[in-house]
Formats: sequence, C-alpha cells, structure tokens
Amino acid sequence: MSYPHVEACAHLHRCIQQIKEAGAKACITLNPAASTIELILDEVDRVSAMTVNPGFGGQSFIEGALRTVEQVADWVSQRGLSVDIEVDGGVKASTIAQARNAGANAFVAGTAIFKHFFFGGGGADGPGFDL
Repeated sequence: MSYPHVEACAHLHRCIQQIKEAGAKACITLNPAASTIELILDEVDRVSAMTVNPGFGGQSFIEGALRTVEQVADWVSQRGLSVDIEVDGGVKASTIAQARNAGANAFVAGTAIFKHFFFGGGGADGPGFDL
C-alpha cells in the first residue's frame, strides 16, 4: 500500500492511478489541518488521517483532527464505499476509542507499542486496546 500525502502531491489523481496500475492499494494521507478530498474518495482504498503533525513519534493526539475522520466516514457511508479510514498519530489506549467512534477502522500506534514493549513503559496507555 502506498501513502502519498495530499498536500505534498501536485498530481494526486495521476499518483493514485500509477499506484493502482502497479497493482498496489492506494491510500491518501491527510495532515491535521488538511481540507478533505471528497472528489477522489471513490478512487482510493484507504484514507489515513493524521492526528499529529507528521515528523516524529510521541506527539500528543490532536482531537480536532477527528472532524476530518467524521467527515470522511460520512462520505464513505453516504456513497456506500468500501474505504478504510485510518488514524495515524497519538493512538494509544486513551485515544483509540475516540478515533473508532469518529469512524476510523484502522489505527497506527507506533510509540504506544514500542514504548510499552521495548522500554517497559506505557502504563495505562500501553497496548491494552479494547475496541
């Protein structure tokens, strides 16, 4: 699966077409302040909504970014599409339910997992994800 960032891709449609032509699934990634991309939604397999500003791990979850997840989930539902909605950033035991309730069905939990397993930390925010 390939994850072009909407804001960084000058020719998003062409990029999605090339990904699909190569036989891969296409995902689009939205930064927290990004406007959603309703026009291309029916062409992708997954939308990855960033709930932190991309760049480094361990950032705090940006709750306001869930509005993007909710909007995309509404469009997916209204159109009867089969598009996964992924949340990436700040996902841990205390935030995953919020993301799920907003409409996400796929989650990227880097720091929560690695901190818990490799550094013995995490406490209540360890990987005790319960959906």
